[in-house]
Amino acid sequence: MILSLVGIDTPAHSIQKDIEIVRREIASYRNLRNREDNQRIRVAALDSIIEDVLGDAATRTSFRERSADTIESVDGDFTLTVGYYNQFDWVVNKNRVDGTRRGFQTSTSRLTASGDLYGSAWSYAGRLLLGNGSDGDAQFAYVQGNIDESTYVQFGLLSPMFSLEQAIDNNDQLGVYLSFIAGTFDPESLTGICLFGGFDQTRGWITLTNGWDQELDSIEGNQRQGVFGRVEWSPFGSWDDLYRFNPYPEDTDEGMMIGVGGNFDWGDYDPVGVRDARGDATRMTADFSWQTAGFATLSTINWQDVPEDISFGGRRWAATTQVAWFPTGRIEIYARGEWGTILGPDSTDLWMATFGASWYPVGDNKIKITVEIVRGWGSTLDWKIDGNPGIVDVDAPQTAVRTQIQLSF
Repeated sequence: MILSLVGIDTPAHSIQKDIEIVRREIASYRNLRNREDNQRIRVAALDSIIEDVLGDAATRTSFRERSADTIESVDGDFTLTVGYYNQFDWVVNKNRVDGTRRGFQTSTSRLTASGDLYGSAWSYAGRLLLGNGSDGDAQFAYVQGNIDESTYVQFGLLSPMFSLEQAIDNNDQLGVYLSFIAGTFDPESLTGICLFGGFDQTRGWITLTNGWDQELDSIEGNQRQGVFGRVEWSPFGSWDDLYRFNPYPEDTDEGMMIGVGGNFDWGDYDPVGVRDARGDATRMTADFSWQTAGFATLSTINWQDVPEDISFGGRRWAATTQVAWFPTGRIEIYARGEWGTILGPDSTDLWMATFGASWYPVGDNKIKITVEIVRGWGSTLDWKIDGNPGIVDVDAPQTAVRTQIQLSF
C-alpha cells in the first residue's frame, strides 16, 4: 500500500534481496581489510625477527667475514688458515759435458697452516715442503707474540731475514724460480729467536740462531752461533706490494725500497755424521727495488768472507738485476742478469741470463703459467743450485728451457 503511494512498483522481496547482496559485499570487504591488516602485522613481525637475527649474527664469530680457507673457534680466539702451493715443471738442459737432459719435476710443493692462538696477541705458523726429492721438510714452525701493532717476537724454526729474494714467498717470485745466485746466499731454515720492529717507512729484524745453514736443530756437537739482521727503508709505497716481484697493473702501488742484510757466525759446529763448520764467517747483502703499476725492477749485491772449509765458502761477490713488465693485464714479460765471482788465485766468474713470459689466467698468483730460457756461462760446480729447476752442476756453458704451471691458494 505504501509502496504504491510513492510510485515504486518493485516487489518487497526484491528489495530484501538487494539488501542481502549489499550486506554480503560489506562483509566481504571487511574480511579483505582484516586479511590485509593481518598480513601487514605478520610482515612487520618477520622484519623484526630478521633484524634481530642479523643483529645477533653480527656478534657471533661464526658469521664474521673470513676467507674460505679459514676456520675459527666459537669465541674467535683460535683461528686456522690453510694454504697450498705447487709448482709443476718440464725442463730441458743442454751442455757439452752431459748432452741433453729433459723431464718433469715438482720443484716446490708446500702446505702452510697459520692463525691466532689466544686472540691476536699470539699467533703461529708452520709450513711443510714437499716435492723435488723431499719427503716432507719443515720450512718454518714458530710461535709469534705481538708486543704491539709494530713489534713482535718469533721463536721456533725460522727462515731468518737476510736477503729480499729469500724472504719473499715462492708464489710471488719472478718467473720459474729465484735467481741462481740467491741459492748460495740462502741460510736455509734455522732454530732461533727473532725480534721485529717497524715504523711507517722503516722496519727491521734481528735473529739469533745456531749458525748459517745448520743441518741439526740440537746442541749436539754445536758450539756455534749466528746472528742475522735486516733493515728496510721505503720512502713510499706498500710493503706488501714491494714483497712481490710481479707488479700486477690493477693492484700495484708505486713504491721504492732499499734493504740491507748481514750475518755473522762464530764458534764450532761438529756433530757426528754431518759436515762441520769452524771459524768466523761474514755475509752481507743489499738490494734496491722500485715498482709501479705494470713495471718493476730489482737489483741486489752480495758479499761473503767465509772459511774455505765451509761448504760454498771463500770470498765471493755476486750481483743480480731483473725487470718485469705487463704489456697487458694478464701477460708479463721479464728478464734477469746475474754475475758471481770467487776471489783467489784461480778466480772464476759465473754469468747467467734469463728471458721469459708468464700468463696469469685469473689476474694474480693463484694460477701462473711460465715459459723461459736460461743461458749460463762459466762453472756452476762451486755454487749452490738450491733446487733451481733445470740447472745442473757442470764446468761448461749450459742452456735450459723451463716451463711451469703454478697453483696456489
